[in-house]
Amino acid sequence: MALDLGIALILWLLGFGLFGRFITPRWKVGGKLAFYLAITALLSHFVGHWSLVWVVGHPAGGIAGHIWWCRTHTIHPITCEPRDRYLALRPWAQPVRSSTTDRDAHRGLNAP
Repeated sequence: MALDLGIALILWLLGFGLFGRFITPRWKVGGKLAFYLAITALLSHFVGHWSLVWVVGHPAGGIAGHIWWCRTHTIHPITCEPRDRYLALRPWAQPVRSSTTDRDAHRGLNAP
């Protein structure tokens, strides 16, 4: 089980190093890691080293899905350019606006 979890952790860290900047909101990072390692531990306990199919297949499926989605929407899969199109397709990833900033903008303060 330790070998399976070690391989899973290494692959997750590599994936996070490449694509972690796109995880929004940031609090999801810990949950995603915990879920991935928990499923790996359960599979390793019940099916042994066959859990490596999950360990390799889950990230491979995610990368394939990401590349397909980006190509469908004409977005570069590594840089996510053009950024405005990428953000328009992900409304939950928009920066949260402060109510103080909205109130000041409505009053004409700090207007651009």
